[in-house]
Amino acid sequence: MPALGNDDQDRIRAKQTIEILGLNIRDQLNRKRKEKLDDCLRHISDYVSTHRTFRAQSLKLVQQTTAKAELIRLRDYASEFSSVADACIEKEAPEALKKLVHDGAVG
Repeated sequence: MPALGNDDQDRIRAKQTIEILGLNIRDQLNRKRKEKLDDCLRHISDYVSTHRTFRAQSLKLVQQTTAKAELIRLRDYASEFSSVADACIEKEAPEALKKLVHDGAVG
């Protein structure tokens, strides 16, 4: 709601400021953060689940390597919402996986 006393020019300027700064896209930002968080949790789960399966060791290694590589990609500084992925890894990943991801060890 515009403040009392604002003229049309002030309202237009306020509306343009909101658009330029992206102050009207909170829902979109929250949705993208949730998508990043869900991706991160899925890759952590994929990595952890390999320890509970009876698959061939080579398949487990492929799944673990893929999960680690994806987590490294998600937390890359240039990646959108990398801080969300970083916080997810810190909170949800087992210590061994955290170390591998922080070290950037893919293999």
